[in-house]
Amino acid sequence: MLAHGKFSALLDILRREDLIAIAFSGGIDSTLLLKAALDTLGPSRVLAVTVVSPLLPSFDRKRSQMLTKQLGSRQVLVPCAVLQNQDVVRNDAQRCYYCKRLLFSKALQAAREHGIHSLHDGSNGDDDQDYRPGRRAANELAIRSPLLEAGLTKLEIRHLAKTLKLPNWNQPADSCLATRIVAGMPITLERLNQVEVCEEALRKNGFIGSRARHHGDLVRLEVSRRDFQRLLKEPVRTTLLAACNAAGFRFVTLDLAGYRMGSQNLPEALTPGEASFS
Repeated sequence: MLAHGKFSALLDILRREDLIAIAFSGGIDSTLLLKAALDTLGPSRVLAVTVVSPLLPSFDRKRSQMLTKQLGSRQVLVPCAVLQNQDVVRNDAQRCYYCKRLLFSKALQAAREHGIHSLHDGSNGDDDQDYRPGRRAANELAIRSPLLEAGLTKLEIRHLAKTLKLPNWNQPADSCLATRIVAGMPITLERLNQVEVCEEALRKNGFIGSRARHHGDLVRLEVSRRDFQRLLKEPVRTTLLAACNAAGFRFVTLDLAGYRMGSQNLPEALTPGEASFS
């Protein structure tokens, strides 16, 4: 199969390394990369670096720690006061670039403190098809992307992760909490916490891979369209409504377009096709 040929190419790329640090988020891409590096180089030559900031949900941090433990990898957690960077807080169209440059710089510094000068990330062959200003930051800092170099796509990565029995092989794609705040609205710790509270409520009610988009006093919930009826049934509806109200939102809407990646990049703050419920 083509994916397995690309995986062999990935292993060849990694074999040329001496010591390697991986920017590890706990997502499926960086997990496959970490697994491949551990199998190829051994645990003593691999370090998982997880940058911890207010943009990283606590659920994701805990998941990254669980995964590194299961895979037998060393891990360092690197704190980053990202909200002290006004280029990030401003939340304009280049926010992801400024944020990624800061986070990668922190990860590089941590790697070098452990005697490692090569940092790799989990970018894949599909990332060039989406709006990814963070890729420019990776290129400027010479961050390598072995999955991308091997030509592995998201679908192939998921197939390989399932074959390797990685515990998160079917985990939905995720992104940092800043992506939930409408462009142009300053990012604050309070707003990030509001989003995290809403998404934790969605997760606890079984809405995996969902999003809570912050629009001031309104939160726009994105779930899979197949989950619409279940969300609107009692007691789920009132449970989610109460959680969102408790987080500080006056209005709670269900986006009738359903979840789609990058919807916060749309030019309109609110798009047609939304229904509010109260």
